[in-house]
Amino acid sequence: MATVVPVIELRLPARPALLTATVAALGLALAGCGGGAQPAATIPQKTVQSKVRQLMKAKTGKDYSVTCPGDLTVRAGETMRCYQSDRKGNTLGLTVGIKNADAADPTLTVKADPRTTPKATPKAT
Repeated sequence: MATVVPVIELRLPARPALLTATVAALGLALAGCGGGAQPAATIPQKTVQSKVRQLMKAKTGKDYSVTCPGDLTVRAGETMRCYQSDRKGNTLGLTVGIKNADAADPTLTVKADPRTTPKATPKAT
């Protein structure tokens, strides 16, 4: 029987200050360069980690650390791999994505891998 892994969603608060400030500053910088495409808005790495941690805690009741590789671009369908770790070193892979790319109110999705990966134990030599 297949394991069903639920997808968790979180709508970020409208216009997070850092997101808005970053987009505004980049827009001004590019405007001075004579034009060009506007850069995509991003959600800072620490914000992504914090929101994913909150979502997973609400779903599982356990507060584990979450590590993500960097900022998440606010673009529909954009994903990144993050990892949740417990105190014993076991990890759970998480696919974090953007469902709604509205930069003012993006929706994060989190899909957990079906099982954890145990901490690697050194082999005796």
